[in-house]
Amino acid sequence: REAPVRIRFEGGRADAPAVGASETSSRSHYYRRGSPKVEDVRQFERVRLTDLYPGIDIEFYGTDQRNLEYDFLVRPGADPAQIRIAFEGLADIRLDEATGDLVLRLEDGELRHRRPTVFQETQRGRVVVDARYILSGREATLDLGDYDPSLGLLVDPVITWATYLGGAGNDQITGIAVDSLGAVWISGVTSGVFPTTPGAALVIDQAGNDGFVSKFDAAGSLVYSTYWGGGGSYDSASDIAVDPSGNVVVGVNSGDPAEPGVMKLSPTGTQQWLHVFTDTASQHSGTYRVATDSSGNVYAAIAAHGCCTAMVNSWDSTYNGGSDDGLLGKLSPSGAVLFTTYFGGGGWDVPYGLAVDDTGVYVGGHTTSSDIPMVAAYDSSHNGGLDFFVQKFDLAGQNLLFSTYVGGSGDDQVQKFALSLTGDLYVVGYSSSSDFPTHATAFDKTFAGGVSDIVAARLSSAGAFLGGTYVGGTGQDESYQSKAAVAPDGQLFVAGLTTSQTTFPFTDAMEAAGPTAECVLLALDKDLVKLSLATAFAGSGADYCGPMASDPAGDIVIGAQTQSADLPVVGAYDATHNGGLDVWLARLQLAGFEAATTAVGESAGTAVIEVTRNSTRGVLTLGYATSNGTAIAGSDYTSASGNIVFADGETTKSFNVPIAPDSVVEPQETIHLSLSHPATGLSLGSTGQATVTIIDGSTPTPTVSLADATVTEGNVGTTGAVFRIGLSAPSGLPVTVNYATS
Repeated sequence: REAPVRIRFEGGRADAPAVGASETSSRSHYYRRGSPKVEDVRQFERVRLTDLYPGIDIEFYGTDQRNLEYDFLVRPGADPAQIRIAFEGLADIRLDEATGDLVLRLEDGELRHRRPTVFQETQRGRVVVDARYILSGREATLDLGDYDPSLGLLVDPVITWATYLGGAGNDQITGIAVDSLGAVWISGVTSGVFPTTPGAALVIDQAGNDGFVSKFDAAGSLVYSTYWGGGGSYDSASDIAVDPSGNVVVGVNSGDPAEPGVMKLSPTGTQQWLHVFTDTASQHSGTYRVATDSSGNVYAAIAAHGCCTAMVNSWDSTYNGGSDDGLLGKLSPSGAVLFTTYFGGGGWDVPYGLAVDDTGVYVGGHTTSSDIPMVAAYDSSHNGGLDFFVQKFDLAGQNLLFSTYVGGSGDDQVQKFALSLTGDLYVVGYSSSSDFPTHATAFDKTFAGGVSDIVAARLSSAGAFLGGTYVGGTGQDESYQSKAAVAPDGQLFVAGLTTSQTTFPFTDAMEAAGPTAECVLLALDKDLVKLSLATAFAGSGADYCGPMASDPAGDIVIGAQTQSADLPVVGAYDATHNGGLDVWLARLQLAGFEAATTAVGESAGTAVIEVTRNSTRGVLTLGYATSNGTAIAGSDYTSASGNIVFADGETTKSFNVPIAPDSVVEPQETIHLSLSHPATGLSLGSTGQATVTIIDGSTPTPTVSLADATVTEGNVGTTGAVFRIGLSAPSGLPVTVNYATS
């Protein structure tokens, strides 16, 4: 049965001018009995109604799931309280206090109108404004927290290069590391013929499953690729790291069950040494994570079954029982063992977490053990199912500095530790717990349901709990076999997968999820309060995000294994999917308008628009275009479109929009600006847009005045002097005045 639901914007202009953006090549024709025919109707990917409310536009666009969505674009100085959304055709409507969604009840089911997500751009980066609906009858308005109406837009991710890598079998990426020159090293597992390069250590498939190690230069060219293995049924390269000298450390496993080890390669791929941790192998044994420190020492987190590992300078030399213990090993730059120690308890301990800085070694994972030694613990009790556990040792491996559980009553599974430049530790994974620990201002304090949600927890260098959050929808959302990275600006990037489609909190997305399991990329602020990015990389098949890394220049590199032959490729080594699961590897930068709005006097002749990116790495091309707001091309301004090219090292570019003066007294007029990414055809989203405001030249520009202040000094305490600042006339735009005493 059809159940039409109508949305009406109360108080909005019925005659708001409609402006199309991103015109397609399609045309529509309408032939109705008794009506004149209508032919060659143009079609657009987006349609904007300008000034639906004073200073507020609304933009409609479609998603890959054939859903119609809309965004309100509130220009500086406009009042979002004008927005009133009324619903018709419902049996009932209510506000879900847990999620903030509007629940629209129909005769045969329910629809959800997702809670509002509001962003601004500050000098410190993108900021989420606290927002919720207020429901009165069947009309909703917006209630916003503190915000600055003069601030700008968000920045958006763009792909600088992306490529497939693989053969006709199944190829899985397990690790990514980026060196100081921007070269990208990856590790993984292949089941068939895999691309290799001349001079590689192994260029022939060794039968069964083999590991692989590949290197791309900063521009995305393949410079080195080799197998790793010895003809056994299952050999793998499980993780990868780069030391300060550009040498590469690879976690390797041989056989099934696996014999764990660590291999070191030179910057050109020559093997320097291989160390095998002798152990009685089990179903889960293997080298899970590797890391290096500032001196080039090598660390490995291993799942160990007990009995036969040679223990050296151990904090705990005794296997604790259960399915597996964690084993932490440290080797010198030349491969000598400096210490090995067990960590864990009497249950199943899975060491997916490892990170190193100058204060110590962080290690942990998820566990069923309730008897792990606790030191300075945030949570000293196992909470049920699988819990996160985090421990910190000194660099010599002799002292346990802190040890704690983090989790809820369900299953909480760690996938990655990531350290910030300020020393905070992020523990990233996924959870089925409805009571995973969060903090008061977390992005999402509520489990969304379904199988699991992505979760992140933040700990101080001393182990204090600083916050936690959920990110997910009503399906299966995981950071499974994935990683996280902290960018130089402090943002936490997380890669995962989702089957939640329409209920996942996509934010500033390049793509929404498709009909299958899809790869997603998230960006959270350092406090886990604001989700500034949640985008899918959605092809026609299943896409599983793998590891990721942060480039010192600010780029993000993300990998996936995919069945899709239609993921975006740019400057690709291999633009073609080769069958089975292929590796997909992409390098991303953040780019966008420098400011949300640019004001220009009508007599200025030109508006200069600046575009920025966060990285100095490589060449990046963006497209720009103007479109009518209330200003009309040809009479108020000259249309402008084209490409801007960031050369290697450049972070700011500009383009000009010619302004046409006239003698007519008229209100301020607006021009809309948009950015695109020609190489992929992907939009930068609503945040890749800005506005030029033309100030009428026939009206004198207001002047600023400052009145003197007089105050009686007094004998005690302090007395404030109040200075009054005024404008000679209304400006129609926010005016910022800097002040100082002397």
